[in-house]
Amino acid sequence: MVGRGLEKSSIISKLLDVSTVPCKPQYSMAAEEPLLLYSCGFNNLVWRRNQSQLGRILATVAGQLQHHLIAAALTSSIYEQLQNYYAAGAGDMVAMPQQTVADNSVAQWRQQQQQQQQSQPSSNCRQQLHHQQSQTASG
Repeated sequence: MVGRGLEKSSIISKLLDVSTVPCKPQYSMAAEEPLLLYSCGFNNLVWRRNQSQLGRILATVAGQLQHHLIAAALTSSIYEQLQNYYAAGAGDMVAMPQQTVADNSVAQWRQQQQQQQQSQPSSNCRQQLHHQQSQTASG
């Protein structure tokens, strides 16, 4: 802040004076979503990918997605109920559609998961195939 000219340089002496400021300032944490780096590119860089690691990462991200979609659906349901209570007792409020965006997202995610499961061999089958491949490689 001092470097940008938003604070006077005398603030440093004041903050370091323990009789005036007996403890460090308490700052609330910033929201993490806008701080997340999720898409970037690099010139002349080829990523090496391991199929089993990608599978683990995919499973982790799918679990996180499911968690957030369920939380969104629950929040949407609570919001809709509160809105109905409010409309019944305190006047008009903008009505939410019967099927919310979160409900649609959960339904779409479930449908995609079912389609992927139908198009891929079962995990038991994949484990047997991996076991056979590892035995072939080691033998």
